[in-house]
Amino acid sequence: MRLSGCHPLPAVPQVVLAYQKSPNPILIMSALYLLILASLLVALGFLGAFIWSVRKGHYDDDYTPSVRILLDDSEKTNTI
Repeated sequence: MRLSGCHPLPAVPQVVLAYQKSPNPILIMSALYLLILASLLVALGFLGAFIWSVRKGHYDDDYTPSVRILLDDSEKTNTI
């Protein structure tokens, strides 16, 4: 005996439906390898930029610019 409005089969959980429609795992892994390679290239780019800036002397003296304004003020007051 069947009641009106009832389905003969139970509802299938959405997780099972999503698992059945999942893409090929090989494609997912190849995308992961591509992202790892891209992140390594970006990291090497930043490392190269840092090494270049160190060789050009951008990090040679970081103390003098911070106290230069103090040294300039004291010298100007002595000369006037």
